[in-house]
Amino acid sequence: PKDDPSISLEGIEFIEYPKESAAIKKTISQINAVDPNIKVMFHVAHGLYACNNPEQRFPDSRVIRSDGQPIHYYGAMEGAPKGWVERYSGYFSQQRLDEGWRWWIFYPTMENSFGKAMIEAMDYMINELGATGMWADGFISGYAQVQDNDDAYSYDRWDGHSVDIDPETKLVTRKKTCVAWVSLPVLKKVVQMIAAKGGVTIINEGPLFPDSRTFWNEEIITSCEGRPEALIGIHLGRAPAPLGHRGASMRDKYQDMLRTLEYGCLYFWWTYQPLTNDYKTLVEHMYPITIESIHAGTIRGKDRVITKKSGVYGWHEDRSLHKVYRYDARGALFDNRFLTTIDHSSVRTEVALEKDQSAVVLKLPIVLAASSPVNVN
Repeated sequence: PKDDPSISLEGIEFIEYPKESAAIKKTISQINAVDPNIKVMFHVAHGLYACNNPEQRFPDSRVIRSDGQPIHYYGAMEGAPKGWVERYSGYFSQQRLDEGWRWWIFYPTMENSFGKAMIEAMDYMINELGATGMWADGFISGYAQVQDNDDAYSYDRWDGHSVDIDPETKLVTRKKTCVAWVSLPVLKKVVQMIAAKGGVTIINEGPLFPDSRTFWNEEIITSCEGRPEALIGIHLGRAPAPLGHRGASMRDKYQDMLRTLEYGCLYFWWTYQPLTNDYKTLVEHMYPITIESIHAGTIRGKDRVITKKSGVYGWHEDRSLHKVYRYDARGALFDNRFLTTIDHSSVRTEVALEKDQSAVVLKLPIVLAASSPVNVN
C-alpha cells in the first residue's frame, strides 16, 4: 500500500489505508470512464490480515489451533528449507517481520468483531471505492487449515455442534468450532451485498474445500485451485470453473481444458499470457454462457454447447441457425464439415470429433424458412 510499502495487504485491511484506497478508487473511476459496463474486481483473501497485534486487533476472532496457538499464513513453512521468514520476505520488510507482522488468520461471524469489520469493509469497497466484483480467495476455508491446523477448526470456542470424540470410550473429549460453517452467514451477506449492486463474486478454493455446495442460489461463480478430482464437489454451483494449471506449452494447456471439461467444468486462465501467444483456444468460445445442464464432457447453455464428445446438438423448440467451432488435438481452431439440418420440427447439428478434439455449437440470430429439409454447413 502507498501508506506503508513495507507490508502487503491481502484481506480487508485496505479500509485502514486511505492513500491506497484513494488510488484504487481513482483507478476504478478511470476504468468506468472508459466503459461503465466493465466489472472491476477486487481481490480479497479475507482470512489473511496483516498486523503485528492479533490478540488486540480482533481478540474474539482468531483461529486458535488445538495447542492454543494462533496461526498465520506461512507458519506451515517453519522447519522447511529456507523457512517461513524467507516466504514472507517478498511481502514484508525485515523490520516488519522483526516487529511480528504476519498475515494472521481470523474468521468472521455475525457476532464477532472480525465479522462486523468484514461487512463494513465490503460496504466501503462497493459504495465508496466503486468495485463491482470480488475475487474471493480462500472464501469458505478462510485459510484456517494452515500452520499445522490441518483439520481447519478453531479451538477458541464451541460452535454448538463440532466435537472431538475418543474412539475407545466414544465420549466427547473436546469442543471446537468449524470455521467454514460458522463463517457462512457473513460470507452469504457479503455475496448478496455485491450482487445487489449488480456485481459478481468469484470464489477460489483449494482441493480440500469444494465450496459452492453452500451457495446454491447466490450470485457467484466458483473456481477451484487444485487437483482435478477436487472439481467433483463444485458441480452444485451455478457456474463451476476451475483455475487452470500452468502448462508448459499450448498443447499442455489444451489438455488441461479437456480434463476440466470431462468434469463438466468451464475454464479460467491461470494467467492471460496464452491469449497473446501461439493461437486462440477453446476458451475463446466458452463465454458468455448461461448453463442449462452439465454432463461429463459436455456443458449445455442457453446460447452455446461446449463438448468433447461426438453427437447431435440443438435446442428444443429453437429454430436459430448454428455456427460450429472445432478445435484439433493441439487445441487450435480447425475447419469442419459438420452439417446443420433444418426441418419443420427442429434445427440440429451433427458433431463428429476425433481423439482430443472439441467443439462449440453456437446459436446464430438467424432463422431459415424452407418448404423441405435443408442441410447447412
